[in-house]
Amino acid sequence: MSDHHGLLPEHEGLRRAVRAIAEEYHGRCDRATLDAVSLRFDLSPQDEEFLLRHFLVRDAHPSAPLR
Repeated sequence: MSDHHGLLPEHEGLRRAVRAIAEEYHGRCDRATLDAVSLRFDLSPQDEEFLLRHFLVRDAHPSAPLR
């Protein structure tokens, strides 16, 4: 399911997903949240991986440097 019509610019869904996580979930994220926003914004596997690394892996290791 997608909330847009037609083609969006590259990674626009990812930008919308990050905004939704920040605004609707107050930046708190777990695997279920990532799955929901990935489906909602029709993210590519690469964009899903970005969210996973950014929100879950970083939170699991807060002292790890961001790449």
